[in-house]
Parts: sequence; C-alpha cells; structure tokens
Amino acid sequence: AVQIALLKNCLCPLGPSTMEMVDTLKSHDARWRQKSADFIRIYRFLRMVEQLYQLTSNHAGSQLDVNTSNFLRTSSLLKCSPMDLKHQLQSTLIESIEVLKDLDPLASPE
Repeated sequence: AVQIALLKNCLCPLGPSTMEMVDTLKSHDARWRQKSADFIRIYRFLRMVEQLYQLTSNHAGSQLDVNTSNFLRTSSLLKCSPMDLKHQLQSTLIESIEVLKDLDPLASPE
C-alpha cells in the first residue's frame, strides 16, 4: 500500500524504510496524515512479532505457526500466553484490513 501510494502520487520517499515512506506520504496526503498513526502502530506490532518469531525459530519466513514451540517462545518473550498472542494477531490483522482499505490509493477517486 505504501509503495503503490508513493508511485500513484509520483512521490520520492525520504528514504528506503517503510517509516520514511509513510513520513513522505503524510506530508502530501490527508488520508495518510489521518491514518498514519494507526498504520505505524499495526506495522510495528506485526513486524516485532515477525522478528521475534524468526529469532526463536531461526527461520527467515514471515509465516507464523501457532501450534509450535517457537510460537510459545515468542509469546513468552512478549509476556503473554500463546492464546492471547493469537487473539492479538487476529484482531490486529482485522484492524489492518480496515486501515489499508482507507489508505488504498487505487480505490479512491482523484
């Protein structure tokens, strides 16, 4: 969504990171100014879980298997139960769908 929005608006990001891309969009697009805090919060949470899971599993992918000891270790690092982490992930993914719908540059008329 971030890269598509940049391309559609013919914007060059401040740098290569997702956060720098979001900062660029915030300065040019009212929808991104309004929703960027939600987007960043969701992005950081999902990225943190992904990286902790990779750390515990020594696996480079971004797919989580909730029925593994690696997921148990990840939830432990986050100081929550595996079930709580699973629910947090589910609710975060549902929220991310709504935020991304609001920010979809291809769905909004110019």
